[in-house]
Amino acid sequence: MYFEASHLYNKQINLALRFFTLSQYSLHNCLLIELRKLYYETGEEKTLQKLICQIQANLHLFPKKISHPFLDADDPEKISYVEEIKIILTNDIKEAKKQLTFMEPILNNLKGSRDKYLAHNDKEYFYGKVDPSWDFPISFNDVNTLITIAGDFSNKMLTYLTNRSIIYQS
Repeated sequence: MYFEASHLYNKQINLALRFFTLSQYSLHNCLLIELRKLYYETGEEKTLQKLICQIQANLHLFPKKISHPFLDADDPEKISYVEEIKIILTNDIKEAKKQLTFMEPILNNLKGSRDKYLAHNDKEYFYGKVDPSWDFPISFNDVNTLITIAGDFSNKMLTYLTNRSIIYQS
């Protein structure tokens, strides 16, 4: 009885392991494709590069400064002071482009991984002769950095336009 039960549990655990491994690969591939879309250089896609170009073309829509009211600690209904922040969009755009230039090797790996492995399923990858993660290494830290760069820049531009920001990390 015990051996039958343990055999059943082992079988279920092995099936679960296969399921989670397959899920992990699927999520990883989906993440790479979505990141590639976000950092695509040209085209009609909604990319970070296109956002930068749109901002440069529409600098007149952005205010020259924004106000941040700070509430009184004792009375949350009362504003204690207002901080004026001068907006210099050209500096923010230069900084974003500098970050993109710095991330170029990772973006090239992302492009290679997507183009060779995910989009075309080249035979050497499809049949397992080579591992794309060796040819195009992308670490979790790299992925996090790419997401952070896009999120921070987009959030900053949204803050400048609407004086609101989106909290995407707690």
